[in-house]
Amino acid sequence: MITDRRFMLSKKDIEELATGAVKRYFNTCNLVSPQIQENDKTPDWDGELNLYENKKDTRWRN
Repeated sequence: MITDRRFMLSKKDIEELATGAVKRYFNTCNLVSPQIQENDKTPDWDGELNLYENKKDTRWRN
């Protein structure tokens, strides 16, 4: 375990890494659109997942 303070991440860094991982994971599926905010002050959750019934990727339509 690393205990050197030079290598410790801040809470903001940890949140950004975690929300980024969730976004990357769900962006691989055409049925889910992650709406995840970073650095917000909501104590319970950082966003939502929009679920689609069809395999249409409506996120990229003009």
